[in-house]
Amino acid sequence: MSRFNPLTWLWPNSSSALTLSPDSTANATVFAEIPPLPTIDTCFAYGSNMSADQMNERKVPWTNRYAAAMRDYRLAFNSDGGTKAAANIMSHPGENVYGIVYEGCNSQSFENLDWYEEVEKGRYVRVEADILMPLTEDRLWRYGLDGEFLNGNKLGKKDPVKSTRAVVYIGAPPFIREGLLPTREYLRRILKGKDYLPEEYFEKLQQTPVQLL
Repeated sequence: MSRFNPLTWLWPNSSSALTLSPDSTANATVFAEIPPLPTIDTCFAYGSNMSADQMNERKVPWTNRYAAAMRDYRLAFNSDGGTKAAANIMSHPGENVYGIVYEGCNSQSFENLDWYEEVEKGRYVRVEADILMPLTEDRLWRYGLDGEFLNGNKLGKKDPVKSTRAVVYIGAPPFIREGLLPTREYLRRILKGKDYLPEEYFEKLQQTPVQLL
């Protein structure tokens, strides 16, 4: 049985609801309105927003950031940015997406993120989802959610975790397109999350194909 949580999220400019397949962007029902601004103060970043410099450039208020993950999702570079791909997450039982959770976000944070993620245009949707944070002494990953970073042995040790809710931006179906590559600069910003990611996960990110120009 799948362990991922269904998400209800919003698809702007849609005249009707759409039910996505289990291997689509999320196990979700899409509605026609942008949701009100969140009341929680946490935001999970898995793409270029892992760069604190980018968050500050975008004038997104936050106070602290910590390692975090979403269970049963995989990272994909299939959000169409015109001529390049941006990061997205797709439901995928058995895999995990690692990233950074920002705490201390407020309404201005989400208004600015909505603008940069083009929520009004329907490129990304803003949802609230369960994320997991390591309860290690330094709050960083050692073995991962399922021990997948212990010599590839998933029967090995697991990091203790706590669950919390966070805002997550997920690519919307009209803008999902396979076959695009991220730019080198875009990947460089993602790799700014190095200190908060499991070493093997980071090394895999480093191997992401990028545009030559």
